[in-house]
Amino acid sequence: MRARAITAFRLFCAARRWPAASREAFVRKFAGGSPGLAAEVSALLASDAPAPDFLAPPLRLRPAGETTSGGEATETAAPSAAADAGGTHRRGRRRAREPADDESLVGRRVLSRYRLDRVLDVGGASTVYAAYDEVARGPAAVKVLRRALAGRGARLEAVRREVACLRLLRLPGVVQLLDDGIEADRYVLAMELVTGLPFPGVEGVVPWRLIALPTLSLVESLARVHAVGVVHGDLKPRNVLVRPDGLPVVLDLGISGGPAIDRTWRAKGPASATPRWMSPEAARGDAVGPASDLHAVGLLVYEALSGRLPHAEGAAATFRARRGTTRPPPLGSVAPTVEPEVAAWVDALLDPDPAARAQAAAAALPSVPGHVALPDRVLALRARDPAGAVPRPDVEALFHGPRAIHHLPDDAAEALLVRTDGTPGAIVAELVSWVRAGLARWEGDGVAVDRAALERLRLRLGGGLGTWVAEAEADVGRSEAALHVLDEGLRAAERLGDAALLERLLVQAVGVALDLATVQGFDRLLYRFALVRSPSPRVHRLEAIARAARLYASGDGEAAERCLDDARAEDDDDPRVVRGALQVRARAGERVPLSRHEATLARIEGVVARFGGQEALFELDAWRGWLRYRQGRYAEAVELYHRAAASTTRPIRRIAHLCMAAGSGLEIHALDGVERDARAALELLHTARHPWYESLAIRALRAAAYRREEALDPRPELVEGAALLSASAGAGTALVEAAFAWRRGDVATARELLAPACTPAYARWFPSAFALTASFLYAIGELRGVGSEDELLRSALEASYPGFCVQACGFLARRRPELVRPHAAFVAAQAARLPKELEDRRREVLSIAESLAYVTGA
Repeated sequence: MRARAITAFRLFCAARRWPAASREAFVRKFAGGSPGLAAEVSALLASDAPAPDFLAPPLRLRPAGETTSGGEATETAAPSAAADAGGTHRRGRRRAREPADDESLVGRRVLSRYRLDRVLDVGGASTVYAAYDEVARGPAAVKVLRRALAGRGARLEAVRREVACLRLLRLPGVVQLLDDGIEADRYVLAMELVTGLPFPGVEGVVPWRLIALPTLSLVESLARVHAVGVVHGDLKPRNVLVRPDGLPVVLDLGISGGPAIDRTWRAKGPASATPRWMSPEAARGDAVGPASDLHAVGLLVYEALSGRLPHAEGAAATFRARRGTTRPPPLGSVAPTVEPEVAAWVDALLDPDPAARAQAAAAALPSVPGHVALPDRVLALRARDPAGAVPRPDVEALFHGPRAIHHLPDDAAEALLVRTDGTPGAIVAELVSWVRAGLARWEGDGVAVDRAALERLRLRLGGGLGTWVAEAEADVGRSEAALHVLDEGLRAAERLGDAALLERLLVQAVGVALDLATVQGFDRLLYRFALVRSPSPRVHRLEAIARAARLYASGDGEAAERCLDDARAEDDDDPRVVRGALQVRARAGERVPLSRHEATLARIEGVVARFGGQEALFELDAWRGWLRYRQGRYAEAVELYHRAAASTTRPIRRIAHLCMAAGSGLEIHALDGVERDARAALELLHTARHPWYESLAIRALRAAAYRREEALDPRPELVEGAALLSASAGAGTALVEAAFAWRRGDVATARELLAPACTPAYARWFPSAFALTASFLYAIGELRGVGSEDELLRSALEASYPGFCVQACGFLARRRPELVRPHAAFVAAQAARLPKELEDRRREVLSIAESLAYVTGA
């Protein structure tokens, strides 16, 4: 019987390498005329195959140029592990299914931006392509599902759950979502393209020392995933790619779940995970959780160190029974050279009883052989007097993260000291609890924590939550805290099945995310939308608003416009939904013709008339100030923004209007007013902790000082903090700080600050500012962000704002005067559009007089 089982398994492994359509003939040919053997091999193949629903013709995509719905989403591909005829598993290459018509999609464009270059991987449910992102100008991986969504509510819900996981898991060690959408009734997911080999990243049987780093990093990544309430559910070599630097990336969350995705989530037993890598509880059809992922880690390491998997032999019917009830052979018995502590750790992960394993990766992390339990800065606390309080500066020094704009070390230290008595032991214990709860992570020699986690700690300390708390937090500008409270409310509404409450909370959440104005905030909101079952038309409109805002924030204005046009959110009968859609329209920037901006204001005025009694909600003075700025009527813009600031009762709106007034005042050198407005905003921001507006206010103050010709030192930490918000925020701050460095003769610092700012995203978001930034960098020695000098000159001449055009051309002429001299008359005409009395005053970098001198050679 044993010989028969081995023969069946070897034949099964060989058959899996053949195309699905040819396997039956292959098995009949090599089964030696034994119907029983052929039937057993066919049963093994059936247990390994995807569900029949997933087998479908490849999708026929829309021709390039047709519009699609765009968005954000998922997965990367790579070869997967395959079984060889001897029953061991090779980690290098997966058996490839026949690509069939999938090859015919190569060369097509999907989601209006991703060109499919070649097939990376073919599965029963989807095909994954290596692609080129024509907007971001870089590689991507695009997953195309192979079945239509029409009439398949369960399929769409599963895909949205996968998208939700990817939106939520913006974490190190997890593949990052780039885009998603439906095309020709098929779901398309785009994600970063990860280069690497299936875990453990090396071929053959390997010693522990070669896989210790990827193993430890994998458990750390799972600790972050489990901490936010997600269970992967299908870890195996092909779903964990090890990059050339030795760090793993977790892929394919197609069957993932957990309390963060669905509080009632329960894996579906043997059909959910790949049989050879499933946990004992999955093999028994029981509920799975984080401990199942840890069992999979044990299998990965067991195979890498021994060259085999436990329970790998035998027919399918007996395989699950063995996996579900039988403890595997101890690793030390099949790989005697493995270190005893490593073997003991792996054996503990493979216990058939999930309760005997660690219940989450964070709990398993300290027992990983070679794991350093505490980083150096935290470990050093143990050498202090246990009864003495740790000084506040030493507590702040424990934390990584920007102090400027974000105040992370300051606020993390404050939260830590409020929650402890300040003694070393209490601080260490509290930090460990933060890490285990997923609120912080060990990073380098210290601790990393983000704003969202700090707001959760603060709110937990303050007691109960309610929607009134969200309103209060949002009004004062603590948008991260408001989103956290609203997320709790949304979870409750989903559990209660209260669709009306869910809609009201989502309306509020969209408004808060628009105030927060960061890519991360939009991602968290879109994650929540992805979890809504049976969304109403209003929920679809709200999701489109959030999606469009996210697209604008990442520089893809055309896709954002299509998203808003398709949603028709301005037709909603809730004025807050309409206001949100119009707020997003206003973010289109300079690439939208001025006539479109004027039409937007006319639409807003019509909306106000339509919603009588809601004038305060729409803040018409602020909208008019926004249009006056676009029209170049800066003095009027300042006055209108001041009126809007004076009339609002919400601190966050007052902060926004003061920041816009300061920005408008810079254009007319009303520097006293700029400083007054920026300082007033910063005073309100002292407790708000709103990094976007703090970045704007600080930049306005620094820009005013530069225009006054004050010789300040550049502050790279401001650039670092602003760059975490968006490409445009980082680039705008870099321009100001690089100007200070250049004026004092520190060209190296100026170049170091400017180079990262010259990105395609910045060029799309604000081409005029990009032209100035790239020309400045070129003038001091580096061509970055464009292909050639001619392209840089063209972007300078096409700049929408005369001041940017003149300065950019001045910088180009400073290095290559012959390049710009033929356009001297055009540059002079642009300069004539600016106030003559300000010609000698500094602008963003150069004065108009300096720029013209470079252009004309005078």
